[in-house]
Amino acid sequence: MALRLNEILGAWAVMDETQLQDPKSTKSLAFLLGRSATPQEILAARTLFASVVDSPGGLKIMTIHALSQSLLSRFPLEAGITPDMQVMEEAQSKKLLKSACDEVVKRAQEERSSPLAAAFHHMVEEQSEEQFLSLMEQIISERSQLRALVKKHGSIEALYVSLCNHLGIDPQATRETLLQAACLDSAMETASLREICRLQLESTSKTMPPAGEKIARFLALSEADRPAHFSDYTGAFVTQKNQIRKTLITKEITKANPDFERVMDSEAVRVQRMLDQLKTLKTVQITRDVLILAEAVLQDY
Repeated sequence: MALRLNEILGAWAVMDETQLQDPKSTKSLAFLLGRSATPQEILAARTLFASVVDSPGGLKIMTIHALSQSLLSRFPLEAGITPDMQVMEEAQSKKLLKSACDEVVKRAQEERSSPLAAAFHHMVEEQSEEQFLSLMEQIISERSQLRALVKKHGSIEALYVSLCNHLGIDPQATRETLLQAACLDSAMETASLREICRLQLESTSKTMPPAGEKIARFLALSEADRPAHFSDYTGAFVTQKNQIRKTLITKEITKANPDFERVMDSEAVRVQRMLDQLKTLKTVQITRDVLILAEAVLQDY
């Protein structure tokens, strides 16, 4: 960078005014300013190279971080830090973070009925220790934003409620309550679905009998037992990527009752929305768990 700057400043010292005012040349003064240079600016540009050459130690180039460190060390009291402040090395930072995380894990194991313990239990199911440490490291680097966010809402729980409301999720909902509601007879057109799956099982189509079996197995269960088998049931209506299947019912079956096509379309949309809700709920719950753990880590970091 210093060599490039010296090259440009040296060129300005010997360029004629036409070259300095050429807006198409990337090395011209006009290109840098985005306009024509004034006589005073041209004079100053011609003397910059000599000023740099005469400067003790030459031109000093540093990163934003290095500049910030230099300013903090020169004006610690103005910045509200101790005069003997030292920048923490990355290895030392990681060591302290690991120690803080270990302390949080210990607390979570001791406080088994606390929100911290629940958050830790959920996180263990989702991430390895290395992934967890990496996630905490990223959050620690943005801790000022985290603190500002929590302060704005008052608490992590209030932030969770706000997030749920924004995404159209009941803050009191759980995966279990959503599935229980989705599996009630009153939530679907049970009688029509029973008749449809009977016709699907009798169909000569390759895709209908397997779909009919999924629906029949699900509807044969009690409402209390259905949540555990909801995932299998959804396969009759949507793909693994939660896209509604192209063929839900054949023309052969709709001949028995034209309304069956509407029933299948309606159930497919309901199933798709429920899967989206479950995914959204999991996302906001994990977000809350991460924030609870991060807040605890920050207390010990």
